[in-house]
Amino acid sequence: FGGQDVFWNTHQFFMTGNTMYIVVVNLANFNGHILRDWLDQVETVYKQTSLVCQKLIIGTHSSEVSPTRLDELELEITEHARFVQHVYEREDGRRVLSVDSVGCENVAAVADALCVMAARHPTTKRPVSSRLVALDLRLSCYRATLNLLTRDEMHTLFDECGINPKHEAETNTAISFMVAIGSLLYFGDIDSALEDMFIVNAQWLANVMSCIFTFQHRWIRSGVFYHRDAVQVWKSYPVELHRPFLAMLEHFELVFPLEGNPPRSLLPGVLPSETPNTSMWWRTQPPDDCVEYNRYYDHTFFPLGMFGRLLVRLLHIDGARPLRTWRYGVLLGLFDDEEAAVPEGGWKA
Repeated sequence: FGGQDVFWNTHQFFMTGNTMYIVVVNLANFNGHILRDWLDQVETVYKQTSLVCQKLIIGTHSSEVSPTRLDELELEITEHARFVQHVYEREDGRRVLSVDSVGCENVAAVADALCVMAARHPTTKRPVSSRLVALDLRLSCYRATLNLLTRDEMHTLFDECGINPKHEAETNTAISFMVAIGSLLYFGDIDSALEDMFIVNAQWLANVMSCIFTFQHRWIRSGVFYHRDAVQVWKSYPVELHRPFLAMLEHFELVFPLEGNPPRSLLPGVLPSETPNTSMWWRTQPPDDCVEYNRYYDHTFFPLGMFGRLLVRLLHIDGARPLRTWRYGVLLGLFDDEEAAVPEGGWKA
């Protein structure tokens, strides 16, 4: 996954249930908040799908910390992991494997842990149809030369693997299984614009997202994406895919369609970080006949990408209109004559 904060919310495209996740932390530069955020993000997949998501926490650079500090870190990581289900646990009850790649210290234990997790996974001993195995192998072959398949092409592939393309329940089961094991990405069940797009190369989708979540070109200015510029932003991709791309981003709350013409969308992830001047809408001192109410929240940690999603939710409020938006806040106009400031708390004041 891309580590930059602008890519944080795109990770959800690639996360599925029935999966073993390896969460790696640097013990020499440990941040418990970020570890907990990653664990919570994987746990969300489990809660949304009710499918088991096993997790293995690995602490690297163990030789760069003292034995006393290593002991403290392992206990701290174990405490973070106690609130998350299906985390690998050592015989001594600790939920982290501390390794060091330089001296290959404890590296073999990682392979052993993965074997144990695989053996315990509820789907490991479940019989899999030979038709599904054949479909997975065919998709693996296509992945070297193709990025996506149309529905007609997928139906042809079903037929070649002995899956009846006219039997909806059978094809839906096959698609769900391929998505669960990571052989296929499909979002047709969330938007009709995506029904004809079966993605066989996950890296291709990551490249699509990197075209828009970037500061490297001038087509997205101040966090606003004009749809007419899609031919420039996604110039390497067929025009007929631009609308499905946008539908995907809107569904996962990565962009928000703005009212008016020309058609455009707000991208919270690439908004400018500087706080704009809001004095023309928000008075320093309220009028004498007004009482101003404020509520402040002081967070010691705010997950990367969280405010962007909160911003998109706020813009769905009936009558809300963004007067000024920036990376860490928004000034909303409500019902044309009332304003409410919604800043991101404290750390960017």
